[in-house]
Amino acid sequence: MENGRECTRIYLQNAPQNEQRPENEQGPGNERPQETNDPRKRTTQIGKLGASSTTTLAFGLISPLHGMSMAVTTRPATRIDLPTLLTFEQGIITAERPFDPTLRPDPISYYDVGSFIDSPEALVIVAESDGALIGSGCARKKESLHFTEPAFHAHLGFMYVVPEYRGQGVNQLILQDLLAWARERELLEIRLTVYPENQSAIRAYEKVGMHNHLLEMRMNLKED
Repeated sequence: MENGRECTRIYLQNAPQNEQRPENEQGPGNERPQETNDPRKRTTQIGKLGASSTTTLAFGLISPLHGMSMAVTTRPATRIDLPTLLTFEQGIITAERPFDPTLRPDPISYYDVGSFIDSPEALVIVAESDGALIGSGCARKKESLHFTEPAFHAHLGFMYVVPEYRGQGVNQLILQDLLAWARERELLEIRLTVYPENQSAIRAYEKVGMHNHLLEMRMNLKED
């Protein structure tokens, strides 16, 4: 756990089998979207419901860039995606740097993204729109502390959406895929770390059922 971050967790056995979007993020008339059962690929139509007969998941959201329908697809990342994913990682670091005075000067790296892509015990999900990557997230099987249960849990991280697409439900799509992967592997305890000041991220995680679990505190005697 990073210095100064809250630890957040969710129990999948207590979560609904089919996560639902909040009502205010459904489309006109509160039409209910139909999800694909394949967690490896899902598509959403951001725009008017029913705009595409091939769309498998529709949320009725409007793109702030174009003001028109925009399809978003999620899939597992590959090594070909790595250059873009490394820029996403730097975006995360830039956003979190104001929250953490202990971070070293750039360049730094949080993750070994390539090893996550290759690992059978991890899943990196990317979101695409018009052939471009617009978001990412990762779930990893991780051993729990020896005095806690269950013995293993799924740890989420590498959550990023490019600024132009934030607030459009992309992060929720990625989270749904990661939770489905964890459930398939019977990793029913889900954990992540987030800075307490990062309220927008906390709200997004709370939407899928996560709650505060542990707050790590710090001080530096040289700062007195």
